[in-house]
Amino acid sequence: MMTPIIADRYQIYYREGYKYVLTRSHSHRLMFLRDLPDCENEYSKIDGGVLVIFKYYAWDGCSGPTRDTDTNMRAGLVHDALYQMIRLGLIPAYRKADIDKEFREICKQDGMAYLRRAAFYRGVEVFGGSSIDPDAEKKIKIAPIGRKCRWMPELEPA
Repeated sequence: MMTPIIADRYQIYYREGYKYVLTRSHSHRLMFLRDLPDCENEYSKIDGGVLVIFKYYAWDGCSGPTRDTDTNMRAGLVHDALYQMIRLGLIPAYRKADIDKEFREICKQDGMAYLRRAAFYRGVEVFGGSSIDPDAEKKIKIAPIGRKCRWMPELEPA
């Protein structure tokens, strides 16, 4: 596990733009990525061909003109975690196609209808490329920034 960074006690560090937070860790036996080497970050790990997404992982569900349902929630979670591993340099970008196949297969396992599944797969296949770019990783924001602290003058910005 990575060592947490201790932030300034009068500021918060956060990321925005997530819809869901995992309340239990989730394990998924990889189908198209079994040969990946073991790796780990603060959000998830791959160990022996099993992806483990840790409790409190946050993700934004499936993108595009769609709605999240019980037939795409697990697929979206696994897909987002694996794309994030590409952005963080833990999985090579050329494995995107295998990640997209993983997404399609989970949708099938979870009962998504064929036509909807085909449309979702085409969407990640065509439009998912920008989501594996390291610059797509959500930026850390800080609050408050540059505000004078009236109750503790020693915290005023220099």
